[in-house]
Amino acid sequence: MSDDSRVLNALSNANKYGIAEYLAAGPRLLEEYKLAAEGVGNPRGGALVSAAVDCARAGIDGYINLELLESLHQIYLTRMGGDLLEPEHFEAALAWATKRRYGATSLLIRSESGFRAFDYITDSVMRDATAEPPPPELWQAVLESTRSSPASLASIASAAFKNNEMDVARTSWRVLAEGDSAYAGDSAVWLGVLAESQTKADEDQAVYWYSRAIELNESEGNTRLGLILQRRGELDRAEAELRSAAERGNAHGALHLGQLLQDNGHSVEAEKWLRRAALGDEARHFALTDFAVILETAGQVEEAETVYTKAAEWGVSGAKNSLALLALKTSGAAAARKIWLEAVEEGDPRAAKNLAKFHQERGEYSEAEWWLSEAARLGSSSGNTILANILVEQQKVGEAETVLRLDAEDGQPFAVLRLAEFLLDSNELEEAEALARAAHSMKVAGAASRIAAVLEKAGQTSELMHWWKLAAQEGDRVAKYRLALGLAEEGEFLEAEELLVELAETGTVVAACELGGILANSKRFPEAERWYQLSADGGHDHAACRHGQLLLKLGSVIRAEERLRYAFDRGHLHLRDQLAQALVRQGKGKAAAELLRGPRKTSRARPSRGRKPKGGRKA
Repeated sequence: MSDDSRVLNALSNANKYGIAEYLAAGPRLLEEYKLAAEGVGNPRGGALVSAAVDCARAGIDGYINLELLESLHQIYLTRMGGDLLEPEHFEAALAWATKRRYGATSLLIRSESGFRAFDYITDSVMRDATAEPPPPELWQAVLESTRSSPASLASIASAAFKNNEMDVARTSWRVLAEGDSAYAGDSAVWLGVLAESQTKADEDQAVYWYSRAIELNESEGNTRLGLILQRRGELDRAEAELRSAAERGNAHGALHLGQLLQDNGHSVEAEKWLRRAALGDEARHFALTDFAVILETAGQVEEAETVYTKAAEWGVSGAKNSLALLALKTSGAAAARKIWLEAVEEGDPRAAKNLAKFHQERGEYSEAEWWLSEAARLGSSSGNTILANILVEQQKVGEAETVLRLDAEDGQPFAVLRLAEFLLDSNELEEAEALARAAHSMKVAGAASRIAAVLEKAGQTSELMHWWKLAAQEGDRVAKYRLALGLAEEGEFLEAEELLVELAETGTVVAACELGGILANSKRFPEAERWYQLSADGGHDHAACRHGQLLLKLGSVIRAEERLRYAFDRGHLHLRDQLAQALVRQGKGKAAAELLRGPRKTSRARPSRGRKPKGGRKA
């Protein structure tokens, strides 16, 4: 099929006129109409056609009765010059406008129901961005003429909304919403949307109309009310409304229910609703990326790739960029770079920024800076965060801070957080705290842990546990470890144990060591031994130290010697006396004496709890 809009329109009207007739007659009829509408030749006839065209633009999908057409055409004739043009009589004007031309059709199409403009003319005016909007008098006239027809009133309301005639749209929707036609529920929703979108949003009025829509069994009312409740922090009520909408097949409700559940940590159920929003009968294509993120997080990488690909095919903004990020993890840098290049060609500034980061991480700073400029050309209002990282790697810390401030002052969330990190490293704690809190208010991931780090460095411990807890809820593993230590110090051993088990089972060896300590203090020795062993096997020497001490205490001297010596040989010299004790209890007095006569150097200090956990996988 041709991309020429004239051919498309001809095909859609082929059953009325035939393709050849439509294409051949259309331009000539349009030219005749334009001349007449400018007052040349048949000004009254041109006014009649203009009135019919604008009635169609105003939402009247059908024929206009002669009385309305005669009344409306005076608006256009007056605008042209009125009596000064010496216009033809009305009967002559109507005859001219309805005369069949070029063997195809006429400017005005006559039927038993009334008149309408030839589709080619109406389509041409609708496509013309410079065309004057329908006059206010026409809107009021068509509104009054259609009050008894809900379908026509709904069409006029929609057209008025698109033409920014909000008073007409509001009046039309109110009549419908207060009635009992099939258009009542949808109209109530639109009245709520209008209340929210006006310059001074009237949220209470929006709630009223969304509640009216719910009474009328319109599920979009539940969705919109749920979003207002979510903004107000009434999450239980919000979830109930969104769930009500989603369970009745509302894809919009399913999307926001899935997002709310995901935010609250219910990823399994979130996947169900996001899947429905993205792939259901009333799919919302922009839900595809949310659904894909859920799949990727759950480790369902192949399905996530399929969904990202479908989103990209459907033109969902940012989908190809997300697909490249996934490819970077699964297929390597070359595959990701290829997809990013495709996304840049399609005009995605995020892809250009990721290419900049891609080259920056490889030390290819000239290429990185070029891609940053390309991102700016494509409309990105940020990029200084990446440039700051480049400058840091080039030992230009002062310049890095300067460029970061540009984005931070412009309200770029990640730049605000990155600047807070810079200031934390520079011990400018007061400003660092203010920026980290600002980033948290912008919902930037990682802000809570930075606030905790600033407070800890400043010696302000009263809020620490609060911020470690918030950071832990965001999935920050270091925060979970620090929170567990704090809970243990407060005597909340069960909660501490749960966090440490989660971390230890996923490879955080320092957490396994701390877990062993809590279990040993609870006299759960077999469990403590297991975690000490796993931690030590993962390369955490201090776990071997504590394991050996526990074994010695339990009388398992042979195994105690093995663990203690392992740790002793790796710098834990404070174990000398305990290792000698294990030797003596096995009858190895000579070896114990030689050990005790050895040099007593300072033991390697155990890492402070205030530092980032080391050894094995990072917390």
